[in-house]
Amino acid sequence: FSGCKSLTKVELPEGLLHIENYAFQNCQNLEEADIPSSVTEIGERAFAFCRKLKSISVPAGVRVVGDYAFAYCNAVTTLTIASGVEEIGVNSFACVSASEITIPATVKKIGSGAFSTVYADYFVYEGTVAEWSAIDKADDWYSGMEYMHIRCTDGTLGHKETVVPGKEPTKIHDGYTSHVYCALCGDVISESTVIPATWEESTGFEYTVLSDGTCAITGMGTCTDTEMIIPKAINGYTVSTIGEEAFYNNTSIEVVYIPDGVTKIEARAFYGCALLTEVHIPETVTSIGETVFYRCTALESITVPGSIYGLESNVFAECTALSSVTLCEGIKEIGGNAFDGCISLTEIYIPASVTSVNSLAFSNCSALTYIDVSDENLYLMDMDGVLVTSQSGRLIR
Repeated sequence: FSGCKSLTKVELPEGLLHIENYAFQNCQNLEEADIPSSVTEIGERAFAFCRKLKSISVPAGVRVVGDYAFAYCNAVTTLTIASGVEEIGVNSFACVSASEITIPATVKKIGSGAFSTVYADYFVYEGTVAEWSAIDKADDWYSGMEYMHIRCTDGTLGHKETVVPGKEPTKIHDGYTSHVYCALCGDVISESTVIPATWEESTGFEYTVLSDGTCAITGMGTCTDTEMIIPKAINGYTVSTIGEEAFYNNTSIEVVYIPDGVTKIEARAFYGCALLTEVHIPETVTSIGETVFYRCTALESITVPGSIYGLESNVFAECTALSSVTLCEGIKEIGGNAFDGCISLTEIYIPASVTSVNSLAFSNCSALTYIDVSDENLYLMDMDGVLVTSQSGRLIR
């Protein structure tokens, strides 16, 4: 039934065991799918790009949710995963819109981008902190989300720390002597709470004070962190910019967290960072310069927030390991050679906001076989996985 535009509802019979690969992919008007308890496996891309599907209920009999099984089902606001599911594949639920997601304690493996850009307020895990830690999880299983916030049965992981001035401190954090609590759930953060070390900001960066009183980071300085947490401020100056060639050809950085407040990433800022695997870009960023991530050959996935107007030329060119790209609603333009030479990229979704894609944007993407354009895009459309302009039908890729 792949690509069946007249299908609005599916009722599958009890006794069915498998939903095979691509079974209902891109059924653009499918709003309801009833999956019986007898099903044990949901295949790769089984319901991917069903953009009007409103809810997903994975029954207890399912053991494996395949790669991209429900990816880009953007209208889904209710997601239920029953106890019994053991494996959640790569990008299985990418871009669903559920505000709360419960992961059963039976899960043993979670793939890359499984819950990328879901914008859930938090996750509930039906097991302990220790059991959660034992799950085989890809580092970027929740890519595109600013904070990974997990409520386990015996504690919470991934608090977003906030301070309340004037109260007695429960914990000293980066020099604050204030009451520290979690902005997401309100929990008081004590010494016994599990908080990832990644929330400790990196220090030692070189910087320049800008004319507006903010500052731009211009180099590593004395910082030696491989998991780099860019600070929100340096010596009282708010960090607004990652400067041109700030980390050019760095061979040690593996992960970068860019904080809220940064608005600009200038040209070649992370050019040639060969070990960089993960980058977190906040929605405050409005500009990413040309060749910013050029030849970051270990970078596997990226989420580009909708606050960015357009992707400049060669911004992700020759990122040869890049296999997962999420372009958020709000992006307007994709420039020349933006993804040139991304040989691991197999598919990409173009949101409704994009008005222009340069004809060379995806040049030399030898594995790219599927381009999906939002039905609400007025300027572009896909025809059998090929990108064309809506008005003239001009072939773009």
